[in-house]
Amino acid sequence: MSWSFIATPVNATSKTSSTTLVGTVSAAVAVNTVLIVGVAADNTETGNPSNSTEISTVTDSKGNTYTRRHAATNGQGAAAAGAACAIFVGIINTALVSGVDTLTVTFGSAIVAKA
Repeated sequence: MSWSFIATPVNATSKTSSTTLVGTVSAAVAVNTVLIVGVAADNTETGNPSNSTEISTVTDSKGNTYTRRHAATNGQGAAAAGAACAIFVGIINTALVSGVDTLTVTFGSAIVAKA
């Protein structure tokens, strides 16, 4: 297993309401690399749960497994007034190819702003 900074292998943003966000890998990710994925989106919950499920899963086109390590929401009392954030970690068992493979984030409900 290696720990190295590989720049930002995926950078995706959207302002269109949907339950997914897909980004194309822009830097190769080798086998045994630990990939840390940070996701932020408009909140749908109005409170501040420390284990929010607004950001549900991260998957990639090669079937590597990602585990959610932490998620939180700052609801600010209304939907889309704050933010939901989550950190996922995956150990890459099948290399990701730049310009070919994708990462997909799935949300618990349709969200407009996400990155």
